[in-house]
Amino acid sequence: MYRMIQSLEREPFLPDKIKRPNPHKYLLYLPSLSQLLVYIAAAFKDMNENAALLLYISADGCRYTDPMPAGYGGGVMTHQRHKADRNNSTFSNSQNQQVSTPAGNVNAGQGASALAGNTSTTAVGTGNAQPTINTAVPGTSAASSSTTITSSTPSTLPITTALPSTTTITGGASSGASMMTMTKSNEVPPPSIHSLHPADLVPYTRKPLFLIVDSDHSTGFRTMTNIFDQPLMCLMSPEEYPSSVQDKSEIGNLFTLFLHTPLLGFCSVADIGNLEQHKWDECVQKISVMEKTIGQLLLADATVDRSIKRFMTDDFLYCFIVRFVLCSIILRYHSSFKDEMSFPTSTPSLPDSIYVSPEIVSLLGDLTRIADVGTYFSLPAYATMADMASSISSGTNNTMMEII
Repeated sequence: MYRMIQSLEREPFLPDKIKRPNPHKYLLYLPSLSQLLVYIAAAFKDMNENAALLLYISADGCRYTDPMPAGYGGGVMTHQRHKADRNNSTFSNSQNQQVSTPAGNVNAGQGASALAGNTSTTAVGTGNAQPTINTAVPGTSAASSSTTITSSTPSTLPITTALPSTTTITGGASSGASMMTMTKSNEVPPPSIHSLHPADLVPYTRKPLFLIVDSDHSTGFRTMTNIFDQPLMCLMSPEEYPSSVQDKSEIGNLFTLFLHTPLLGFCSVADIGNLEQHKWDECVQKISVMEKTIGQLLLADATVDRSIKRFMTDDFLYCFIVRFVLCSIILRYHSSFKDEMSFPTSTPSLPDSIYVSPEIVSLLGDLTRIADVGTYFSLPAYATMADMASSISSGTNNTMMEII
């Protein structure tokens, strides 16, 4: 939660001719489903016409083995505050054969990965002259889930995206008994009443909605229906992680870490514990170049969905989308990440050409060379050729930068 909140705050020291306020945020820790829906509705109500609602959710996934109605095939679990609710949920889960399996959560005290039955939510609503963000950020531990809701108003867009500045026979007695048993065994149990499903959010798609879901069943929100033809985008975390990164609970949830500070996410998957100061500075500069290049490629690509480009007019959402792409590229070329479930996904999907752009891949090769972690990545030959002209010349500073 802490990292997501930081990601939605403007740097106070940066020069800006127009003073733009930070988004209005609502933060909910371990909310019940009813509390979550109340705060989402409040943030939605506070939104201006040219605003967007950002909902950040970090929670354990909710899966069903039986076919469910459209929009209720899966979701995330929320907190159950009363013992009776927990008992009913346990009974319901056993009837539903509901499965919640943590997908190799890499969460820490700062990251938010919720275990079953725990949820945190944040809602934010603001109206600004410049694009802003509405967010609900999770603050959690391994046994909690979190959601952030925000709303804000962009400066110049007609339909704007305010980013997270502001988550049942008749017959004889004997035959009747046997028939009743057969009928019950064939019944399809209803979805969990304590889980947030994609269909629960459909009413809020009447205005631009930007979702970030960090969960072991994040792709359950891929089925979000956009029936009101408003901008809608969902960034979904990987559902599984390689064993090499599963137990690093001290560095926070990996997907959220990439969205907050991509370099820390890179250091995490490359097992970098410390870097010399001059190498750290070089890596920071290289990441900045990669982010700028990704943004330019997305805006210049005519095949990119118009909703994505509209969200990119907001400073905060722009950063989240660009860093999502950067995370995807780094993980796709990492030797340990091979399964499709280990990669983040989005809807609308981004062009595959972005993920294999020679320009970006070459920059990734430079980054691995600076950090001396080339063995962790499987890069094309053109990206692994050493460029002596670009070698680090400021090697006199041996100060060590510890990665925390």
